Amino acid sequence: YTLLEALGLESYGKVYLSLGINELGVHNDKGFYTSYCAAIDEIRRLQPQAVIYIQGLIPLNEEQVMASSGNQYLTNDHLRVYNDLMRQVAEEKQVAFLDLYSLFVDENGALPEEASRDGVHLRTEYCKQWLAYLQTHTVDFETLYPEAN
Repeated sequence: YTLLEALGLESYGKVYLSLGINELGVHNDKGFYTSYCAAIDEIRRLQPQAVIYIQGLIPLNEEQVMASSGNQYLTNDHLRVYNDLMRQVAEEKQVAFLDLYSLFVDENGALPEEASRDGVHLRTEYCKQWLAYLQTHTVDFETLYPEAN
């Protein structure tokens, strides 16, 4: 099944989206925004009673990224643009936005060096922090959509 086909098979109370890091290299901010809006619309069509969560992007450690992959398109400057676009989508589409950037950013505006080997993917300890954040930052459908009651 595709993701959307799978979403159509059952009813879910929550749908979490974690997308965007690979799209940083496309350099099509408007296309990213438009595609994200379309994805939210389709998920809402398939799951009208679900709370949809957009997970913002986690900061990068650019020095580690360059050392491990050399991917120059992975920058925190562009990542913050995408987080702003996702935040805008969340407001416009009335879905929850989870600010993972603020959770993981250090005083230098980057992912702490000890959080990752490659500057992108989190080590286990930090994944556990992410999970704890998701478990404690929830919203009820009735709170998000009071007019639906």
